[in-house]
Amino acid sequence: ILYKDSISESKNSINAVKDFGRNALADLRNTIWAMKQQNGTFETLLLKVNELVSKLNESLSNLTIEIVNEVNENFHLSSTQMLNLYRIIQEAIQNAIKHSGATSVTINFSNNDLKFILVVADNGKGFKITENYSGNGIKNMKRRCNEIGGDFDIESSDSGTRIKCVIEFGNYK
Repeated sequence: ILYKDSISESKNSINAVKDFGRNALADLRNTIWAMKQQNGTFETLLLKVNELVSKLNESLSNLTIEIVNEVNENFHLSSTQMLNLYRIIQEAIQNAIKHSGATSVTINFSNNDLKFILVVADNGKGFKITENYSGNGIKNMKRRCNEIGGDFDIESSDSGTRIKCVIEFGNYK
């Protein structure tokens, strides 16, 4: 019995290392994609997000992710802006999958004459924002938004969580 437990633990460790390697490779690919986009645009980011959402919708049976694009013009985004916005979206979706029990996530892009606005909202159980959590997800999303000149906001209640990153036009156009 001890031998079987040892084999099982070894398999779990190997699988954890494989998953870590896969995730690291995916992160590296996304970073390279963003670095190649020195003259990126909102449309380039939208294509990459559509690709992510398509893959996730194919693999998740209990969660549907929708993109709502209300942007009325294409505009320039730096590689750092594209990567950080993409990572915020990834983290918000990951949090919804892992913690919220949500059945729906909406990624909304919009703009006006002064601002570009990203909102990721889910219909999950929410959480108390004032409580300290052991993970770094929310801190990382805030840091990434601030790093690209944006203002970060999060709201959460028993009807879901809403993450918002607003970048003033002068900071991205």
